[in-house]
Amino acid sequence: MKEKGMVVCLLKYMTGAVEAADFQSANSKTICLGYFGRADVVPVSSFRDYMRIASENNAEFLGTRKQMLLYLFPGYADEIELVDRPTTNELPFRPSDSGLSAAFCCLSVLNLSAPMKEQLKKAGPQKAVSLLWEQLHKADLSKGGHFLRCAVAGILGMEDLCVILLSDHFPTISEAIDRLRKLQDVSSQAMAVDNSHSVLMVAREEKTPQQWGSASAEIHFSLKSSAAFAYLRQVQQEIAAHSGAGSVELVSRIGEHDALIRCPAGALGGYLYGSDGLLSYQNKQYLQSFYQSETILCENALSEAPSFLGADWELEEKSSSAGTNQKSLDGLKQ
Repeated sequence: MKEKGMVVCLLKYMTGAVEAADFQSANSKTICLGYFGRADVVPVSSFRDYMRIASENNAEFLGTRKQMLLYLFPGYADEIELVDRPTTNELPFRPSDSGLSAAFCCLSVLNLSAPMKEQLKKAGPQKAVSLLWEQLHKADLSKGGHFLRCAVAGILGMEDLCVILLSDHFPTISEAIDRLRKLQDVSSQAMAVDNSHSVLMVAREEKTPQQWGSASAEIHFSLKSSAAFAYLRQVQQEIAAHSGAGSVELVSRIGEHDALIRCPAGALGGYLYGSDGLLSYQNKQYLQSFYQSETILCENALSEAPSFLGADWELEEKSSSAGTNQKSLDGLKQ
């Protein structure tokens, strides 16, 4: 990427709090699966841009908003490009390879473990970046004719790192995230990553079941009244019609959400999330029936075996952590 950083704005729409203008603008933003429903990505050219963009971007939005202020590490962002003013059908990122087209973009936020941070006091955060980069480029992640392209960024704030992943195949992204989560030092058995959370952005174009692999989905709903179950059953029937041989369950539940639909991820598509979709923020029946909804993806459990790093992460004496951070941020101060 030629950009030095960016502000990622994640938006959660609640029908009881968000104004009509917000719902209309949702169609121009990238679709997210998970807690947040839409995303905006704005490039940063100088350090002072961070606060200005973060304060101005979607400032009038009345739902839940989360901003991620990312700065790129030189040499670890060349595989991905930021799309300038993406259309409604495009992801905000694309592979630098002109012949590749991504169906999925995942932002995975990683918080490093205390043992890892202690080790990195000697080597600086870019050592962690290089270790993650090495794991993401293991040959077995790009297999079966699918591709994986990635970038690693730092985060201004309480979280440590953000990995940006692009692929045409959801299981490839899921396996990459799983590998990072299970990184473990071969000598001390300490985990490298303490915790992580991810946001999946999806292109609006239809995807084949093969692109989703064996993943399943749970769509959670908060209902405005018991009458909303009639529309919920309609949604279930439409999903069943797109699910092939896969089963589609409608389940009542107790908690933050009142009901969920469980289905193969391959059944998800534009008929649900598109501008005229059943779960579109511009759909009147959706607005009348639900306070909110969110789509959670579930992948079959992968191998429990951890990915091992070299002894003591093979750390070498380098500049201090503060010095390395300063080097990463210097390019933004113009």
